[in-house]
This record gives sequence, structure tokens and C-alpha cells, in this order.
Amino acid sequence: MIHFGYSGLKSIPQKLFASQRQVEECTFNRTFSYAKKISSIPDGLFSGINCPRFEDTFRGCEALTTVSSKIFGTGNESDKVKQNCTSIGGFFQDCINLTQINDEMFGGFTQLKSASYAFYNTGLKNVNVSVFKNCSNLTSIYSLFSKCLNLTSVSKVFEGCNSIENIGAAFYRCSSLETVDENLFDDSKNVIKQLSGVFRVKDEEKVGYEGLFEGCSKLKTCPKIWEWSNFSQSKVKENPEASYDTFFQVDENNIINEIKKQNLEEYWLKDHYFDRKWDL
Repeated sequence: MIHFGYSGLKSIPQKLFASQRQVEECTFNRTFSYAKKISSIPDGLFSGINCPRFEDTFRGCEALTTVSSKIFGTGNESDKVKQNCTSIGGFFQDCINLTQINDEMFGGFTQLKSASYAFYNTGLKNVNVSVFKNCSNLTSIYSLFSKCLNLTSVSKVFEGCNSIENIGAAFYRCSSLETVDENLFDDSKNVIKQLSGVFRVKDEEKVGYEGLFEGCSKLKTCPKIWEWSNFSQSKVKENPEASYDTFFQVDENNIINEIKKQNLEEYWLKDHYFDRKWDL
């Protein structure tokens, strides 16, 4: 493991890891974590490198504001990374001033399985680009954008991602989030597991995916999850005490309108997990 974190490092030489291209396998876990003075990442920094894990690589790099999609190289130079990387967990976590990421930042990472916490607590404002385009083995995005307090809209992010199973807390406490593309998870709609677990069930422990949009008090649009065959009204009918609030926990008027639109009033436990009863 190569580590430059917790240092006074202000800039990263473009060819810093050129010698690692000949190494059979290496990891870049926490390599620059909490190097708080780094303000940019050079293009091609990780090009040609065989690395299965980039976990917490730039975690806590508070001076970062934007990142190029070319840090892994371009064309054939990026193939080694794309074909071997399996995890980017916490990659930019706590980069509180990171406001922009570019199209296909991790596009084509065909072996990538986990992106959990990758953008947790960053300063992102809009993510309307295909960040994970064609990451066909991506299974977990747990807490991917949690606590991105400035995030207002999300779309296109998971184009071609047809293996996502764990979407738990992906947008937890994104308190400024208003718009999420209704087709955001469509490519994985047949494989997301135990989706009924987004419900909080009375007298049982929370399971699976509670808190997906918890704390998103401004949310107005969201994925068309209710229309999916494996998450239909029948799931609610099977468990009449299931509550809708854990999944959304947004402005109550938005919730009520959605419930009415989906004809779920009959199955809504009105006094469940809120301090008030709603008159539907």
C-alpha cells in the first residue's frame, strides 16, 4: 500500500506511479487520505496500473474542487484499471469542497463491484452525467451520495449498470435533493434484492434498504420503483403494516400525493413512525 496522506503534500507529480505499471498488482487504499492541501489530480495518474482496490484513496482531501475523468488514463492506457478494479469504496469520501465530477469517471470499470461511500459527504451539486456507465458488475452503492448536503439533482449515473443489488442509504440526508431521474435504477430493476425491505416493519428490526432517501426533505421526483414487477402493490398487500416513510421520508405532501397516485391508501399505516396522523 502506498500512502502520502496526513502530509503537507500540495501537488501530485503526473508520473508519480509510472514505475508501478510494471508491478503485477498493487493497492491504492488511503494513498492520499487527508492530504488536505491537494487541490488537483493530474490526468493519467493511475494509467496502466493493475489495481483491484482504490478504497479511501482521496478521502478527506478538502482542497479538491473538481476532478478530471482522465485520472485513470485514456484509451488502452486505462484498460488495466478498468479490467481489474473491484472496489472504490470511500474514494472521495469527505472531500467537502468537491463540487463537480466528469462524465464516465468510472465508466467501463467492468469488474467494479462496490462504490459504497465513494462520494459520501462531498460538496457535489448536480450529478447528471454517466459516472458509472456500463459498470456491469457493480452490485453495491450503499451510502454512495449520503450527506451530500448541496446535491440538488441526479440523473444518468447508472446507465448500463444491470447488477446493482444494494441501494441502501444511497441518498441518505441529501437535504437539498429535489430531483432524481425516474429511470435512475431501471437497468437494475430486476436484480435489486429484497426491495420491499425499504419498508420499516412494526416490531421488527430494520432490514435492507431503509433510509434510501431518508432526510431528503425537498425531494419532488424519484425513480419509478412502484412500477417494477418485483416491487408492486402486492408487496404492500402481503405486509399491510409496512410503512412507506423509511423509503422516502420527504415532505409529507409529496408522500401523500405519491401514495394516492399509486392507490396505496388502503395499505398505508397512517400513524406509523411519524409523530402525527395523516388524513389521506
